[in-house]
Amino acid sequence: MIAADLINPLNVIHSQMTHLNTQPHILVFDSGVGGLSVLPHLQHELPRAHYTYVMDDDWCPYGEKTDDILLPRIVSVIGRAIELCRPQLVVIACNTASTLAMDTLRETFTLPFVGVVPALKPAVESTASGAVVLLATAATVDRDYIDDLWCAFGGQRQLIKVACSDLVLLAEEKLRGREVSAEQIGGVLRAIEAECFRSLSVSAQDDESISAFVLGCTHFPLLRDELESAWSQPCLWFDSGAAIARRVLSLVAAPEFDADSLALSPRDRCSRLSQWWCTSPASNDDLNEVFRSLGLTAAGRLPVICEGMPAA
Repeated sequence: MIAADLINPLNVIHSQMTHLNTQPHILVFDSGVGGLSVLPHLQHELPRAHYTYVMDDDWCPYGEKTDDILLPRIVSVIGRAIELCRPQLVVIACNTASTLAMDTLRETFTLPFVGVVPALKPAVESTASGAVVLLATAATVDRDYIDDLWCAFGGQRQLIKVACSDLVLLAEEKLRGREVSAEQIGGVLRAIEAECFRSLSVSAQDDESISAFVLGCTHFPLLRDELESAWSQPCLWFDSGAAIARRVLSLVAAPEFDADSLALSPRDRCSRLSQWWCTSPASNDDLNEVFRSLGLTAAGRLPVICEGMPAA
């Protein structure tokens, strides 16, 4: 779902981009289909760019795996994707991978990387009072990075962190064309509600209510309509898709952006652009339609250099 509020100073850059000769090749990476909540924003801001999508579905969901096995896996998959697809910029459209691996990726590869930052700051700035709820995977909510963000922007407000990996699986089901029932969404929201009100009950601010939800996993905006309609109390909902696209736009439009870095030959451009890759040997034919609607065709299974631990 494209955010309605896209009026910002970078629209000036957007108008300039339409006149540039460069057509950057951008690789979007996620553990699964969550990055498809980000890709439409990128395509809106950079309609002339070329896109490749890589999902490490053999290891999805990332949020339940330990850092020591997940970090080398992410670096391995990204390295193989860069080698084969030769992008000029990489978007890590995965909150878990962004908070865990971004520094290592930037140290390992020379390409620019853009990661996901949970929209805690916009949530605070857009609401005058009330608690903010961060919905994310267990791997994200436990990061010191989240606490540092809240210390920087949260003020005296309460942050309630809720791990809800079930939403990852439901988003995967939805994009594969399978029904996600109101009962399933309701079951997840009841667990979220219980955790929220448990946290509010022990808060020193007894009269505080929930004013905003931050969707801290890129899978979750794929279920935003269902979540908003099922949540009984009025509040605002935030995700990072539009902000990621604006950041990519600013990098690509900058004079120092190397449009010729890793540029593909004309022959390879025809065979390697506008594709999506997976890592699982299982069939992903049920995703062809949704990727096709975004202009991407199936490339097959990405041959990962180091397979690592079998998917759980």
